[in-house]
Amino acid sequence: MELSQVEKQLIRESYARISGLKLEAGRLFYGRLFQLDPSLQEMFHRAPLETQAEKLMQVFDWVIDRLDTPADLKQQLAELGAKHIEFGVKTDHYALVGASLVWTLKSALGKEFGPEAESAWIELYTYLSGQMDG
Repeated sequence: MELSQVEKQLIRESYARISGLKLEAGRLFYGRLFQLDPSLQEMFHRAPLETQAEKLMQVFDWVIDRLDTPADLKQQLAELGAKHIEFGVKTDHYALVGASLVWTLKSALGKEFGPEAESAWIELYTYLSGQMDG
């Protein structure tokens, strides 16, 4: 992962802005994901949506804390990816998740989520999904 210091700062700042809205952001994310592909709802029957939203945001907490040490992410992302395969996640799903993530950030932050922040998040998510799907 080759994020610049500016990109890391943009990610941290935008994530900090939604930190008080984590449950709402998680709900927005899954709502958008299920709009893009309603069949994905079947994968989330194990726990209430609020629990899934909380887990999603915990993963992003963990990632944001390690932006400066990507080596700390690599193995755990591969393990997380392996777990997701067990749940039925396929390569095509990662693009939908990325689109839902960006849409959620835009929806939650509005004008505070500019093109530079969007680009930084896309780069981060591309790295994350590549490690999980590798």
